[in-house]
Amino acid sequence: ESVLLAGMGGVLGTLLAFWATDVIVALSPETLTRVADTELDTRVLAFTAVISLATGVAFGLAPALLVSTNNLAESLKEGRRGATASVQTTRTRNMLVVGQVALALVLLVGAGLLINSFVRLQQVAPGCDPQQVLAFNVAPSAARTSTPQQIAEFYRELTEKLKVLPRVVNASVVFQLPLSGSGATTSVEIEGRAVDPADRPSVVIHMAGPNYFKTMGIPVMRGRDFTERDDLNAAPVLIVNEALARQYFPNEDPIGKRLAPGFSTLPVRDDESGMHEIVGVVANALFDGPNPDSHPRYVFLAEQQMRGALPTDPHFFIRYRGSLE
Repeated sequence: ESVLLAGMGGVLGTLLAFWATDVIVALSPETLTRVADTELDTRVLAFTAVISLATGVAFGLAPALLVSTNNLAESLKEGRRGATASVQTTRTRNMLVVGQVALALVLLVGAGLLINSFVRLQQVAPGCDPQQVLAFNVAPSAARTSTPQQIAEFYRELTEKLKVLPRVVNASVVFQLPLSGSGATTSVEIEGRAVDPADRPSVVIHMAGPNYFKTMGIPVMRGRDFTERDDLNAAPVLIVNEALARQYFPNEDPIGKRLAPGFSTLPVRDDESGMHEIVGVVANALFDGPNPDSHPRYVFLAEQQMRGALPTDPHFFIRYRGSLE
C-alpha cells in the first residue's frame, strides 16, 4: 500500500511538473536567459521515481517491522472496544500531530512571506519604463576601434543604424544596466567649493550615450538629455540624478554647475581642467536592486570618456513600438 501511494504521488508530481513548466515559461520575462529552453530532465524524473519507490518501501517497511516485534495478544487487547491506548501509543500519536502542525505552520508562514515579497516587488517603481525596450551586447573588433575617435564613431554609426530599423522609436548605448548593481564609486570635486580631498563627497558614476534617458523612459526633471552634439569636440557634460541635486545643491539650480571626478581622467580639450558641466537632472532610477535609490549618481557621456581603452561591457538599448517578431 505504501509503495502504491508513493508511486501515485510521484506520477501526480510529474504531471504537475509538466504543467508547471509551461506556466513558468509563459509567466517569465522574455529577457530571462534561455527561458524558452526550459524543460524537464529525464535524469531528474528517473531520480524522482527512485526516490518515490524508496520512500514507499521505507515508510511501509518500518511499521511492518514494528508490528512484527509486538505481542499480538496485547495489541488486540489494546484495540478492543472500550479499551484505552497505552501511554506510549498516546504520546507517539500526540508527538506526530504536533510535528505535523508545526511543519504545516512553517510552510504556511514561508509561503505567505514569499507571496507578500512577490506582491511588493511587483509594486516597486523602477524609475524607468522597461516595456517595449530591448537590450543586447555588442563586442566591436579591437582592430577597428583602436582609437577614441574610432570607438566613438562605431557607437554612433551603430546607434544610427538601429534608429532606422522598422518599428524602432529610439536607440542608445549604456555601460551599466539598470537594476544590475553595477557602477563605480568615486569622490567628486565641486567647482568653487574648497574641500580637502579626503573629505570630498562620494558619488556613483555611470556612462551612457545620447538619448539614453529618453530611450529608457527615465524622466528628465530639469535641463536636457545627452544629444548627438555632445561629442569629442564639445565641452564635457554630465547628467545627475535628483538625489545628487538634492544633497549637494539643495537651495540652488544645479544646471550649469561643474563637477570633476576624483579619479584620473583626460579632458576633452587641452584647455579644459577636467570639469564637467551639469546639463540635466533626471529622476532616481533603480540600479542596485528593488530598494529605493537614494545614492547620488551622475552619468558621463560615453563618447567623451573613451580615452585609450575600449569599454568592456557596452549595452545597446532600443525602444520599439508593436512587436519585433
